[in-house]
Amino acid sequence: MKKYLFILGIMTMGLFSCLAKTKEEKFWTWFCKNSKSIYNFESNREVVFDKIQAQLHAVNENLTFEISSIKDEKRDFVISADGIISAFPAVETLYKAKPELSDWTFIKFRPRRKVDNSIKIGNKELFPRDVRFMFVDDEDTNKVGIVLFCNGYNEDEADFYTQISFLFLDESLGEFDTETYIGSIFLQGFDSEYFGQSREIEVLADEFDKIKNAN
Repeated sequence: MKKYLFILGIMTMGLFSCLAKTKEEKFWTWFCKNSKSIYNFESNREVVFDKIQAQLHAVNENLTFEISSIKDEKRDFVISADGIISAFPAVETLYKAKPELSDWTFIKFRPRRKVDNSIKIGNKELFPRDVRFMFVDDEDTNKVGIVLFCNGYNEDEADFYTQISFLFLDESLGEFDTETYIGSIFLQGFDSEYFGQSREIEVLADEFDKIKNAN
């Protein structure tokens, strides 16, 4: 009888251990199990991406991801809060629990990228030459305000220009710095009276880092 109780105790402990896994551990267990199909997602992109998104939403409903092209036989897997700052701790926690996989490099938050491509939304497209910037003081002294000048900006299409200018900002500074250190964002056209003080978007990251490092 004692032998049966002992075996039952082991089974119960094993079951409890399984149930006690954190959301993050469950995600990475699933990821490791499906690593090969995720790595080769092009063969079934929509299905694979839907499964990844579902697993991430089980951790936090705001989490999303990006997967890079293959370089040196590895891919980047970016864990993103999709710009929602309240979900930043979820990104940090999931990233800390990441496994070590030879085929993957895991990155927290969308990283900075070189701004040399156009961004298109619907039938409208802006090139880097169409976006310039100027820093301004922000009422929050821990942040910096920014004016983004968009070629062709008009109030009737403010939603479009808001979306596309934010994408350029996110591309230039990365998700973390954009959400953490950028305060007020103002949009104006190339016909603005302040346009003469603007700089090209390609130098935004360098100029931002000067301000950030000086504080």
